[in-house]
Amino acid sequence: MHLGRQNGQCYLEIRDDGQGGVQLEGNGLRGMRERVESLGGRLDRDTHQGTCIRITLPVGRAGGS
Repeated sequence: MHLGRQNGQCYLEIRDDGQGGVQLEGNGLRGMRERVESLGGRLDRDTHQGTCIRITLPVGRAGGS
């Protein structure tokens, strides 16, 4: 798991070392994607070598604007 900040965005990356492969997106991931996108972010999933989920969200400016 990696958590960081880069280019005005905050990201969370979760990775496993499973087999990977083609997998359909279920209700859980779809719900996560919808919530992330409603905040102006993005959820990416890569299943080529295990599974990697990366959530990226914009970081607000200081002062609450």
